Amino acid sequence: MRDQVRHLTDHDFDTAVQSGKWVVHFTSNNCPPCKAVKAIMAQLSGELPELSFGELNANDNLKTVMVQQVGGYPTVILYANGRPVDLLYGSKSASIYREKAQALAARG
Repeated sequence: MRDQVRHLTDHDFDTAVQSGKWVVHFTSNNCPPCKAVKAIMAQLSGELPELSFGELNANDNLKTVMVQQVGGYPTVILYANGRPVDLLYGSKSASIYREKAQALAARG
Protein backbone atom coordinates (compact mmCIF):
# COMPACT_ATOMS: atom_id res chain seq x y z
CA MET A 1 0.00 0.00 0.00
CA ARG A 2 1.33 3.42 -0.84
CA ASP A 3 0.31 6.92 0.13
CA GLN A 4 -2.16 8.31 -2.42
CA VAL A 5 -2.98 11.61 -0.71
CA ARG A 6 -3.15 14.58 -3.07
CA HIS A 7 -2.11 17.99 -1.80
CA LEU A 8 -4.94 20.41 -2.59
CA THR A 9 -4.88 24.21 -2.78
CA ASP A 10 -7.31 27.09 -3.20
CA HIS A 11 -6.63 26.85 -6.93
CA ASP A 12 -7.61 23.20 -7.46
CA PHE A 13 -9.88 22.25 -4.55
CA ASP A 14 -13.27 22.88 -6.20
CA THR A 15 -12.30 21.14 -9.43
CA ALA A 16 -10.84 18.16 -7.59
CA VAL A 17 -13.78 17.37 -5.29
CA GLN A 18 -16.40 18.17 -7.96
CA SER A 19 -16.52 14.58 -9.15
CA GLY A 20 -16.09 11.29 -7.38
CA LYS A 21 -15.77 10.51 -3.71
CA TRP A 22 -13.22 12.41 -1.67
CA VAL A 23 -11.89 12.32 1.89
CA VAL A 24 -10.21 15.67 2.59
CA HIS A 25 -8.06 16.38 5.65
CA PHE A 26 -7.88 20.07 6.55
CA THR A 27 -4.66 20.56 8.48
CA SER A 28 -2.56 23.32 10.01
CA ASN A 29 1.18 23.79 10.49
CA ASN A 30 0.83 24.23 14.27
CA CYS A 31 -1.39 21.21 14.93
CA PRO A 32 0.23 18.17 16.58
CA PRO A 33 -2.94 16.00 16.26
CA CYS A 34 -2.96 16.73 12.52
CA LYS A 35 0.22 14.68 12.15
CA ALA A 36 -1.54 11.58 13.49
CA VAL A 37 -4.51 12.14 11.18
CA LYS A 38 -2.13 12.61 8.24
CA ALA A 39 -0.66 9.15 8.88
CA ILE A 40 -4.14 7.62 9.10
CA MET A 41 -5.19 9.24 5.81
CA ALA A 42 -2.06 7.90 4.12
CA GLN A 43 -2.86 4.40 5.36
CA LEU A 44 -6.52 4.58 4.31
CA SER A 45 -5.61 5.90 0.87
CA GLY A 46 -3.74 2.65 0.28
CA GLU A 47 -6.58 0.51 1.65
CA LEU A 48 -9.41 2.24 -0.24
CA PRO A 49 -8.22 3.01 -3.79
CA GLU A 50 -11.82 3.61 -4.92
CA LEU A 51 -11.76 6.88 -2.95
CA SER A 52 -9.69 9.98 -3.57
CA PHE A 53 -7.84 11.40 -0.57
CA GLY A 54 -6.73 14.99 -0.25
CA GLU A 55 -4.98 17.23 2.23
CA LEU A 56 -5.35 20.99 2.39
CA ASN A 57 -3.01 23.14 4.48
CA ALA A 58 -5.20 25.80 6.07
CA ASN A 59 -2.30 28.19 6.63
CA ASP A 60 -1.74 28.51 2.89
CA ASN A 61 -5.33 28.16 1.64
CA LEU A 62 -7.60 30.40 3.71
CA LYS A 63 -10.16 30.94 0.96
CA THR A 64 -11.13 27.26 0.82
CA VAL A 65 -11.08 26.98 4.62
CA MET A 66 -13.53 29.88 4.88
CA VAL A 67 -15.84 28.62 2.13
CA GLN A 68 -15.90 25.12 3.66
CA GLN A 69 -16.49 26.66 7.12
CA VAL A 70 -13.65 24.78 8.76
CA GLY A 71 -13.29 26.14 12.28
CA GLY A 72 -10.60 23.94 13.79
CA TYR A 73 -7.95 21.36 13.02
CA PRO A 74 -7.80 18.59 12.23
CA THR A 75 -11.06 18.48 10.29
CA VAL A 76 -11.92 15.76 7.79
CA ILE A 77 -14.77 16.31 5.34
CA LEU A 78 -16.07 13.56 3.07
CA TYR A 79 -17.45 14.65 -0.31
CA ALA A 80 -19.55 12.91 -2.95
CA ASN A 81 -19.60 14.71 -6.29
CA GLY A 82 -18.73 18.06 -4.74
CA ARG A 83 -21.18 17.88 -1.85
CA PRO A 84 -20.08 17.35 1.76
CA VAL A 85 -21.71 14.20 3.13
CA ASP A 86 -19.91 13.74 6.44
CA LEU A 87 -17.68 15.71 8.77
CA LEU A 88 -15.25 14.83 11.56
CA TYR A 89 -13.84 17.55 13.84
CA GLY A 90 -10.79 16.81 15.94
CA SER A 91 -8.53 13.80 16.03
CA LYS A 92 -10.32 10.42 16.01
CA SER A 93 -9.17 6.82 16.07
CA ALA A 94 -8.18 5.13 12.82
CA SER A 95 -11.22 2.86 13.10
CA ILE A 96 -13.59 5.86 13.06
CA TYR A 97 -11.98 7.33 9.94
CA ARG A 98 -11.98 3.87 8.30
CA GLU A 99 -15.68 3.35 9.08
CA LYS A 100 -16.64 6.74 7.63
CA ALA A 101 -14.48 6.23 4.53
CA GLN A 102 -15.91 2.76 3.93
CA ALA A 103 -19.43 4.18 4.23
CA LEU A 104 -18.54 6.81 1.63
CA ALA A 105 -17.15 4.12 -0.68
CA ALA A 106 -20.39 2.13 -0.33
CA ARG A 107 -22.61 5.10 -1.28
CA GLY A 108 -24.41 4.67 -4.59
